[in-house]
Amino acid sequence: MKVACDQDPSFNPSAHDYGKLGKFLGRGIWTPNEILRYARELSDQTKW
Repeated sequence: MKVACDQDPSFNPSAHDYGKLGKFLGRGIWTPNEILRYARELSDQTKW
């Protein structure tokens, strides 16, 4: 989505919701919730 829309998300993706290990190792991991959040950001900025 980043390549197609040429826009970075307003947040840093992470897996912090997946427990202690996700807090430390999960930086930069796109979880389903992060993808949905980014898609919603893009759709809010799209003007039809």
